[in-house]
Amino acid sequence: FGFARAIADIEAGATPSVLNEFPWFWLDGEGKPPWGTQEVMLRWLGRNGTRDELLAFQSFLATELVEQFRRMRVDAIAPFVYLGDGLSFTAHWFLGNIREAKPKPILAALKNAFAPRGVSLELWDRHFFTNETRVIDACVFNDTPSPAKVRLRCRIRGDEADLDLCSLDLNLDASSMTRVPVTWVFPPQPGSYTLRVDLEEEAGGHPLAFIEKVAHVFAQPSVPGELRRVRVAVLDSDPEMLTYLRAVGVDAQPLSGTSLAETDVLILEDVHTAMPAGLGDWLKRGGSLVVIDPSRGVAKEASLHIADDISLSVRKRPNTGRGGYDSYVFPVDAGDPLWHGLEPEHLRILNGGFGGIMVADYAVFLDVPCFTRARCGLGLRHAAVVQAPFGNGKIMVSLIRQRGRLGTAQAGRELYDPRPDPVARQYLLNLLSDAARSGPTPKELFIGRVSASSGKDGEHPPAHAVDGNDRTRWASDSSDPQWLVLDLGRTQVLTGARILWEAAYGNEYKLLVSDDATHWLTVYHEKKGDGGEDLATWNPVEARYLALVGLERGTEWGYSVWELTPQLLEPGKPTD
Repeated sequence: FGFARAIADIEAGATPSVLNEFPWFWLDGEGKPPWGTQEVMLRWLGRNGTRDELLAFQSFLATELVEQFRRMRVDAIAPFVYLGDGLSFTAHWFLGNIREAKPKPILAALKNAFAPRGVSLELWDRHFFTNETRVIDACVFNDTPSPAKVRLRCRIRGDEADLDLCSLDLNLDASSMTRVPVTWVFPPQPGSYTLRVDLEEEAGGHPLAFIEKVAHVFAQPSVPGELRRVRVAVLDSDPEMLTYLRAVGVDAQPLSGTSLAETDVLILEDVHTAMPAGLGDWLKRGGSLVVIDPSRGVAKEASLHIADDISLSVRKRPNTGRGGYDSYVFPVDAGDPLWHGLEPEHLRILNGGFGGIMVADYAVFLDVPCFTRARCGLGLRHAAVVQAPFGNGKIMVSLIRQRGRLGTAQAGRELYDPRPDPVARQYLLNLLSDAARSGPTPKELFIGRVSASSGKDGEHPPAHAVDGNDRTRWASDSSDPQWLVLDLGRTQVLTGARILWEAAYGNEYKLLVSDDATHWLTVYHEKKGDGGEDLATWNPVEARYLALVGLERGTEWGYSVWELTPQLLEPGKPTD
């Protein structure tokens, strides 16, 4: 669930701990998630996860957790085997008719992970460089009352290489764990490989246990040609990003050493930093602002005023016992140039951090209509990358953590410290290249009379909120923020709007107007909504677009609107 503190609590707690049902990844007798775990499956496998992938991930998760707790040398650990009737909210670790009792793959995985004489590779990282040398501990367990003689074999397997690294004979004490540092040299060819460690009896070679880890091997990322022609300024007290960009040939300067007039892309990594003067005008002229991991340094919440009526809000997600940080990120469009050179499986766990953390447990959003380019979290409710047009420029916000993953230092790093990561580097270069690239015009973004951040393909599409029928509605995804934009077709004088909410209402929301869908003016801001019918009024203003931006939901569901009706000035009536 993304709560690393559970590991720390067990390891350092002053009182005894009991952790029940830790591989909480329930699937029914057909290999499908029961109603209570569907949003968990989306978090780990996205919207296109197959049954085989669900079963494989269940085995992976159980193996990783059993290994983790065995490496921690907890006092006791036991497998939990589920037998379910297919009706209750629980797991069922068999496939098909229970009379046949066909085990799911997780049972074989647990048998291997719980082997009394077993092995684990202390490795969360998945991304490596070609020819990289890494020392990784193999942890060999002998949870029996007698000493044992075993053989440890390590190799790298893949389509491009099959390399035997070592074969070591070990004498294990009774009831012990032995750490064996193994030097792994990764292949010179990029590709996907498997690190495999086998544990055998020394005499006769009888297999005892094994472990396999995924390893994606990359060449050093190359800087796209268009990025070499872009002037980048960095507004951050930490030199890591600036140092990396300069090292790979990007024209990057600290903002203190240049000016916005001489900058094409501005990188911001700290929401507590004061915005440079003239930022709004610079954006309108075509500048691109890239905000990276704005949650860093925020305790509970923070707000950053960017320009005009645009602010960036950062809020700690509620701690409900479910949620936490995220280690997997899913592109909205796999063909998006933002993911050039990266496959979906590469966006699962970055090097270092508890569980390969990619996105911290914060909700971060702009308070204007914006477009989500990647999602994460339970039910994929949280945006990981968003973008909003602003004049001729754009604002991009990426929650994917990069600090500690761009440098070169490896020596002396602790297990959970961030480490250099080729995926993080490639993503950063893609992000900056995309920021410098001319984007679609607002007319291309807001297509049709009404558009929305979500719900377009569901049974409650955006058009239902403006069809004049109080019995049809628009329903958004269950996440913040969400928006609904109405194109009036031509500039008109607006004096207010009527919102008729279904049960899922907005606790905090804004109404904004615009002539061009890039410059937005807030005309109404509700902070304590209670649903039902809201009648918002304001001084007459000329605009073509009306936007409803939901900032905080009033329920656990999304935003559901029966009708959004603009109030227009009557013809001939004075505006003043």
